Formats: sequence, C-alpha cells, structure tokens
Amino acid sequence: MSSPLDYPALLQSVLSTFPLPITSPSSLLPPPSPPPFPSNVATIIDHTFLSPTMTTTDLERVCNEAIKYNFASVCIPPTFVPDCASLLKGSNSLVCTVVGFPNGYAPTPVKKAEASWCVDNGADEVDMVCNMGLLKTISAASEEGDKGKMRAAGEAWINDVLEVVEGAKGRCVKCIIEAGALTDEEVCAASLLFRECRVRTGGKGPEFIKTSTGFNGFGGATERDVEIMGNVVRGGGGKVKASGGVGSLEQAKKIVGKGAERIGASKGVKIVEGCGGGEGGY
Repeated sequence: MSSPLDYPALLQSVLSTFPLPITSPSSLLPPPSPPPFPSNVATIIDHTFLSPTMTTTDLERVCNEAIKYNFASVCIPPTFVPDCASLLKGSNSLVCTVVGFPNGYAPTPVKKAEASWCVDNGADEVDMVCNMGLLKTISAASEEGDKGKMRAAGEAWINDVLEVVEGAKGRCVKCIIEAGALTDEEVCAASLLFRECRVRTGGKGPEFIKTSTGFNGFGGATERDVEIMGNVVRGGGGKVKASGGVGSLEQAKKIVGKGAERIGASKGVKIVEGCGGGEGGY
C-alpha cells in the first residue's frame, strides 16, 4: 500500500529536479478543492466503446444508451465519428473520439491531421494520447544531468499537444498521459506541462488531462494519480478525466472526490444504475 500523498513535497521535488520549460508556477499551493459530486453522474461520464472489433450495431446501442441516460458524450473510434454524429444529433450527448490511440507515438502532424478530420466529420471532443516517450526522456535526462535534453523533450511534448489543439479547431481536447506507466514525479511533470499548454494559449489550450487509455496494460485511473493531476491543473483552469477501471457508482464517487470532473467508462449504464460490477476494463 502506497504512503499518503504529500503533494507539496512532490511538487517541490519535481520543480527542483526537472527544469521544465514552464512559466513560473503560481497558485499551485494550496491546491483548490475538488469539485462536488453531480446530482446526475451520467452528465460527467463519457460512455465509451473503443474495441477494435466494434460494429455499427454496437454504435447504435451506445448512442441509444447515451440519449436515454444523458451521458456527457459517446467516445468511439474515429472511423465511427460521422455515424455517431448523425445518431446523436439533437441530443445532449456530445461526440467524443480518440487521436494517436492507443500508444501516442504517431508523428505530431499525423495526430493534428487526424484531429482535424475528426472535427470536420462531427467530433465535439478529441482525446489525444500524449507522447509517453518524451516524459520518460525527461526522467532519463534528469538522471544524466542533461538540462538541455530535459527542456527539449518538454518543449516537444507541449508542441505535440498544441498542434493537436490547433487541429481540433476550438473543440475540447483531452490529453491522455497514461499515468499507470509513470512515476508520481512524472505524473506531476506531465500535469505541469499540460498547465503550461493552457498558459501559452491564454486558457484556450487543452481542457482536460486524462489518466489512461485503458488499453496498454498499465492499469486505469487511480485516486492517487487523479489527486496529483487535479492539484496541479485546477488552479490553472484545467480539469481531470479519469478513465479505466471505474466500474461502479462507489468508485465514481471516490474518484470525483479526488478531483475528477469527467469519467471515461464502458460501464456507464451500471454506474448510473448504481450496480457497477467493480474494477476492470475501460
């Protein structure tokens, strides 16, 4: 069992260890309070179906469920975006899709073009997978004492995100950092870089930082990761999306209590009905 999070100590450690290309941080301490739990949990759930074997029948089902329960969005693979937009037309549920999924190592221009195609075909929200290798490069360069390499990797990470933001043409962008593959320090560093993206765009950059793809075997959202991410980004107007492993109303309440403002889940119906099947899956 991990020790309780000491956020001030973690933040100080990251700021002193990683010379990241970020504006002098303000309002990072004390962190703002987590948001309250909504009266209708469905309104913060991205009803998710990202299976590579997804069919049009699956799409019709999840869209009908979204309309019935008033989910925040339906999150589906890019190829289904046009049909999803048609099925959800006139409803309160948005069309959400993924870019650079699930590994995040596509070249930045490819991610940007994918985001642009998605919004041109009806996507309201784009969940991009960030480049995990760049975060790991920052850690490796820190061990080597190479400050130049750390800053260059940080700038490349920021550029990757901001290019996708530009490709998304004003739509909501969520940045997936795959927190389960990262240390606490790397989760904090990624959150600081995300915050910097918002600073450089006057608050018009990515809206959410997201825990996980749910696809790479690194595990899903944890309360600890959500707490770290929320503590860093909320003061700068950012929000946290928790994805992977949230399968019950009880888990949803706990993760929101740590700072999540959106939940990505394939078990959205069970969460809303209060009879979730526990952890596992997206």
